[in-house]
Formats: sequence, C-alpha cells, structure tokens
Amino acid sequence: MRGEILELTVEKLVYPGRSLARHNGRAVFLDYGLPGEKVKAEILRRRKGFFEGRLLEVLTPSADRISARCSHFGTCGGCAYQDFKYEKQLEEKEKLVRESLEKLGGFADPPVESIIPAPDIFFYRNKMEFSFADQNGQLVLGLHERGHFEKMFDVKACFLQSELSNQIVAFCRDYFPRSGLLGYNWHSHEGFLRFLVIREGKNTREVMVALVTSKSEVTLKAWAEDLAQKFPQIVSVLHLVNPTKAQVATGEEEIVLWGQPYIKEKIGKFNFFLSAKTFLQTNSRQTEKLYQTVLELTQLSGNEKVLDLYCGAGTISLFVSPYAKEVEGVEIVPEAIEMAEKNKKENSVENVRFVLGEARKIAKQYRLENRRFDRIIVDPPRAGLHPKVIRDVLPLGAEKITYASCNPTTFARDAKLFAEGGYQLKRVIPVDMYPHTFHVELVGLLEKADVALK
Repeated sequence: MRGEILELTVEKLVYPGRSLARHNGRAVFLDYGLPGEKVKAEILRRRKGFFEGRLLEVLTPSADRISARCSHFGTCGGCAYQDFKYEKQLEEKEKLVRESLEKLGGFADPPVESIIPAPDIFFYRNKMEFSFADQNGQLVLGLHERGHFEKMFDVKACFLQSELSNQIVAFCRDYFPRSGLLGYNWHSHEGFLRFLVIREGKNTREVMVALVTSKSEVTLKAWAEDLAQKFPQIVSVLHLVNPTKAQVATGEEEIVLWGQPYIKEKIGKFNFFLSAKTFLQTNSRQTEKLYQTVLELTQLSGNEKVLDLYCGAGTISLFVSPYAKEVEGVEIVPEAIEMAEKNKKENSVENVRFVLGEARKIAKQYRLENRRFDRIIVDPPRAGLHPKVIRDVLPLGAEKITYASCNPTTFARDAKLFAEGGYQLKRVIPVDMYPHTFHVELVGLLEKADVALK
C-alpha cells in the first residue's frame, strides 16, 4: 500500500489543518486539498485505522480555490488555507467547532453561532518568531518548512506580519552574515544565533526586536544601534540568552540593548505593557472582539465576584473589571503577574487582585476554603483544563462559566465534563483570530443547570 498512487475526492477539512479523503472506506489524511476536489495522492504510511498521504496533483479544482498571495505558500508551515476563499475558510472553521462538540463532546445540537470574521486577513500579526540556522555553510533566517522541523528557508516576504517587520528581517539577513556570527545547529547544539522575534503594538505603533542567542559573551550593541537608527519605530531592542537545548524563542537572561524592556499595546480603552515573555493574542484588532465576546457572554451587572483562571498579564481581568464588583486573576508565571500588576497600575484599576499560583492548586484551595464566585472565566492553554481543575471549579458556585479556547477539540472534551457536573452549554461563538491558518478560537458559555431552568 505504501507508495501507491490513488485518485481520491476530498470530503472536508479536519483539525489541525489537514484534508480528509477516503479509500475503500478508510480515512486518508492529506496536507492539502479543498472540499470537493478530486486529487491524485501518494500513500506515505499506514496507521491504525487510517492512511497518511501526500497530495501530488489537483485533478478537479474547487470553485473556491484561489491563487495564494505568498510565494512561500506550500513550503511554509504557517498558512494552510491561503489558496481558499476567506468566506469558505470561515464556513469550515465554524463547521469544525460544531463537529468537535458533536463528536467529542456528545452534544446533539450544539449552540454554535456564526463565526466572527477577522477585520484584516493580511498583515494582522503583532508578533513573529524567525529562526536562524546554518545550512550547507550558509546562514539562513526564516521559517520552518511544512512538515520538516529541521529544514529552514529564507523568508523574502510574509503577508501575515507588517511590511515593517519584513524590512527588519531583511536588514538582519543582510547584517549577520557579515558579522561572522554562526547560526545555531540543532543537531550539534553549536552556533550563536537562534531566533529573531519582532513584536508590534498594532494600535500604538511601538516595536520590539529581540535576538535570542545561545550565549551572552558577544556584544550586540552595534547591531542594536544600527537597527534602531534605521527603524525609528523601534523602542525596545533586547538580547535574550537561551543556553539550553530547548527550541524556544525566549531566554533565561535578558539584556536591554536599546530603549526600554517593553512596548505598549492598546486593546479597547486599556493600555497593556508587553515584555518579551508576555502572552497576548497575536491579532490585536481581533483580540478586542474576542474580549468583547467574553464580556458579552459573562453577563455582568456590576455586582459580581469574578474569578479569572489563567489570567496571564491580566488583559481579560482588566477588560471586564469596569462591569464587575471585583475580579481575581490567577496565573502561574511570575513575570506575567508582575506585568499584570504593572497593567493594573497603568490603567488605574482598583477592583482587581492578582494571585500567583497554579490554577489547579488555587482552585483546590478555594474549594477547600468554601470560596464562592458569581462568574468564572477560564482561558487555558491549547491542552485545555485538567480534569481536577474542573472538579475543583464546580463547587465554587458560579452561575456562569465563560470559557475562551484556542482548541475546539479540548473545549469539547471539557464542556462535556462541565455538563456532567451540572452545567448546560448555552452559547458557543467561534472567533477567527488567524486567517489562512487552521486555528480557530471560540468563546463558550456554560450555565448552571438550576439557573438555566429558571
């Protein structure tokens, strides 16, 4: 079977970012292909119950297929659907949320509402991470090839980030080969240059550039000064040192080479400080719509005590604070809590309290202390909530739980557990934060069953 060439018809798109066809009733997953297309594909491997294949040729293109804007499309692992009409991307993402709740959550008729489209489908990202590598004696600065973590390609232009970011990447690609500094080799763990991170305040126009290296001995002051002189929008240039083997674009040590250690971004009426480690949704304009959706579903009157688990730098906690009596945000990352306190002070907010701790342990502590909250907001990582977090959240008495999720499959799993614990799934609103990618966010409202029946 391996190596066999087949003609298949793509049924639909599936999470995460693949297409589904069938051969003799058995599922065949492909990296590309749009619903309804007849394709020629090669079977690469057989798994238990399904095949994995590689699309060789589109025999009958979909009427919804368009030309991708980016010359790197197909090579880059970033965009999956740039060759698919945007309105059809939205339909597929909304369908994905519904199917996840039906198949994984067991909800017969899930209350999924119309997806909220992004205001910008290009140039929307406020943060990009680029990797350095030494390939065949050449310094490469770019992104990973799709399906090949060890292979890189030079990015000439990315249409998800700003044109300014493209210019900064081009400047660094020209600068560093002349510096004599070597790109990091993931196999030998030798070399100096690891990542280039560009972060922008889309609403403030402030820019941060961070260079991640394996060591701190080399001075980068000259590079930082040249960079800042070339691009006056830059207010922060950082040197982050990551001596570990972990392929993460952050560092154990942070050196400010130019300006300040943070930038500001504005979401709604709030100003937020962003350090190199601060998490913020990478689509600033759509983040405001996401937070407005959280606020809408949480249904605050001004008298509620709100618990915000996984609060990060306090962005949601502060965003909902004008409409609640008091808000308590919980986060495990010390730097995030430090930034949350800074954001609280910057926005002159008095009714928010931040707690450093693991959500699982804090929820258990509050359960044992018989604490009560009127509303609970959760915005967990992609893996969703640990079952013990759900177990300990249930007795906290919240009439409504608002769940912001970046993974429909783990949300469906968790919504099922909440339903078994006495909550009804009342509303689910998908939000397209990342056009042309397979990612889809959503906000779900879970309401205590006895309240819902009133």
